[in-house]
Amino acid sequence: ELVKDADAFGFSRLMKRPERLWRGTEALSLASFKKSRVEKVSVLGDLTLESVLLNHFPNPLDLKTFGLFCEQEYSQENLAFILSIDLFRMVDPKNMEYIDAVTAIRDNYLTPGAPWEVNIGFDLRNKQLVVIENALANEEMFGTMCFELAYREVKEMLRRDTFRRFKSAVALTGRVIEARYVALWCCFRDQTPTIKSFFTLPNPSNVVHYRLYRLIASILNTVALIDFGLNGGGKDIGVGHVCLLVNLGTLTLRTISGPRMDPMSFIVIFVLEPLVRYLRIWPTKFVTNKSRRWGEGMSALWTLGVLVSLYFQLEVLVYVLGITQTLTGFVHAFSDDK
Repeated sequence: ELVKDADAFGFSRLMKRPERLWRGTEALSLASFKKSRVEKVSVLGDLTLESVLLNHFPNPLDLKTFGLFCEQEYSQENLAFILSIDLFRMVDPKNMEYIDAVTAIRDNYLTPGAPWEVNIGFDLRNKQLVVIENALANEEMFGTMCFELAYREVKEMLRRDTFRRFKSAVALTGRVIEARYVALWCCFRDQTPTIKSFFTLPNPSNVVHYRLYRLIASILNTVALIDFGLNGGGKDIGVGHVCLLVNLGTLTLRTISGPRMDPMSFIVIFVLEPLVRYLRIWPTKFVTNKSRRWGEGMSALWTLGVLVSLYFQLEVLVYVLGITQTLTGFVHAFSDDK
């Protein structure tokens, strides 16, 4: 839409409201943004300024959120200048449209006292203004690179200051890698692991991991209940008994040492959670000081109670405990646990 506007009406119209470069046509309130609580999300790998400027990510890593953050930081002129130059290069105007665009950008960002004047050094500003005058006289020689001096300087300022604070505010760039690091407790360590660290649970804990654990456990419980309903319980080992024993074992291992000895945790951390993140089914969230050890331990005891009830053929108790645990697990799996 902005490209069409620049083509149809020229850059001089766009420069009257450069905030449209990230806000679009939507009416947004900066006051509301300041009051809102931005939920941090996990990013595997490095979050770059270029990827945000190209709007590759959903909220809160999108260009609109970054633009409002820049407004909050009083550095919106830097973002507007960078986006204006990117748009200028994309449109690649010619002849009179070129002169209109170059003049509009210069008067809006680079001329001393301009409405959206960028904060660059005196010498650099003068050099850039000289290059612009030469470009207006000789379009073919300079083309869309006529703003390169100021563009590099302003983009580096944006990356070094505002974007660094933005990443700190909205992105947990290392948490996914940390979860894997904890699971591979005895590998790739700079120091020899200690016994104490083996029994320490990850903090903050990954909410998606927890929801996947609950979902898998509930599915296994459901299979067990169906098997008991079709084939009866009792002491003979069947599919239902195996499902409950798997749940009991994984819950016990996670209660003791988190993901370090639990095979289910490796499936969740290295297979299912990356798939969920790739498909954007659930947002990745982290909860501090909530290790869930108590909940895992109680679930293990609950599962043990179902197995004991099966052994003594207390069918009513088996179904009461089993159905209660299964429904609770599904609620935890599909609720937005913060």
